[in-house]
Amino acid sequence: MPTCTPENFKCTKCGECCRMIVKLSANDITQIESIGKTNFTQYDEKIKSNVLKHHNNKCIFLQKNGSEFVCSIYKHRPKVCVQYPFIGRKKVEDCHPPRYQYWPKIEDLF
Repeated sequence: MPTCTPENFKCTKCGECCRMIVKLSANDITQIESIGKTNFTQYDEKIKSNVLKHHNNKCIFLQKNGSEFVCSIYKHRPKVCVQYPFIGRKKVEDCHPPRYQYWPKIEDLF
């Protein structure tokens, strides 16, 4: 992947970012609830916050669509997800989470 900025970034729909812990703000929760979703949070004792619930090591809203991995609440996803992979960075060489290559293959989680 060439160096990307928020202006030229194009998601490859690999789904790897949907395996990370996503801390939820009150606004994130309200936004997701506004589309009728319930039971999508869990409390993370380590970071002392509500996070998006995971099932089988991936976000509960991640879906496989053919060879692509897509968010079922894309238009209402949390702010962290909207900003990824540019949280605290202006450029990225690789949008994958750190050490993702050591995780089980995402295809095996479905």
